[in-house]
Amino acid sequence: MNILKAVNLRKIYGQGETEVKALDGVNLEVEKGEFIAIVGTSGSGKSTMLHIIGGLDNPTSGQVIVDGQNLSHMTDEELTIFRRRNIGFVFQQYNLVPMLNVWENIILPVKLDGKKIEKKYVDEIIDTLGIRTKLENLPSALSGGQQQRVA
Repeated sequence: MNILKAVNLRKIYGQGETEVKALDGVNLEVEKGEFIAIVGTSGSGKSTMLHIIGGLDNPTSGQVIVDGQNLSHMTDEELTIFRRRNIGFVFQQYNLVPMLNVWENIILPVKLDGKKIEKKYVDEIIDTLGIRTKLENLPSALSGGQQQRVA
């Protein structure tokens, strides 16, 4: 069963002489449980593709279907909720909230979704990532690797 399907994705920035085709007819199918890597040279469209298939950006044309849901058919609010519940992101710039400590940054998405924090589950993740001693730290007091693990 496909967990992700991208059909004829195109993303064009600018127009005329400044037009850049970041994606030009990309098709992709990913089966549930499958791991893939998207590789290419700088400027080849990797980040653009990840932003589009993750619902953070819209394609100029084409479709993205995640777990049977066509992202282009969702309102902004539906897409926000869908991303929060179904898609995980680790950004190059980790996008941690600077005034929240590590614990607060970790549980923020769950709180935004109005759900109960499963402390045992979160504790297991914290221990797996080796950041237990950093829970009270603000992001500015963490190394890049620690920020990435929090994200």
